[in-house]
Amino acid sequence: GRLGPERWGRVTDWCHQVREDPDVTLVHGAPGLGSLIAGDGTGSAALLTGEDLAVAPWYFDLGWVLGELVELRWQLGGDQQGWQLLLEALFEGYGRDAGEQWNRLAALRILLHVHDIAAYVGWHTAGFDHYATFLTFLVDL
Repeated sequence: GRLGPERWGRVTDWCHQVREDPDVTLVHGAPGLGSLIAGDGTGSAALLTGEDLAVAPWYFDLGWVLGELVELRWQLGGDQQGWQLLLEALFEGYGRDAGEQWNRLAALRILLHVHDIAAYVGWHTAGFDHYATFLTFLVDL
């Protein structure tokens, strides 16, 4: 309710745009940071994927990780330049960035996270106002 009908309308439109985008490819579907095994400095990192394999627009996977990093940056604070360097490394590794619609991708991922909290951790409602404020910021960009 805190987002209001106008913002929910925008978010719903964004979901439809992703679903109806004709430029689709094979994507991991949910390449979360929790599925990343960091390398030891001499070897390669690995991303555990497969369960959520899907067909979606190219930016779907990028938006998923972008949303996780933006959420962590917002929640943890700290060295903002360091966070920015992480985002730039993500875009460089991916080969392109999310462009002007980065906030949409981040908001959709964070909204899914809020949904999961509401659906599976129903006793934890204290954070919803906190999330609503941040999501309002992202949706209004």
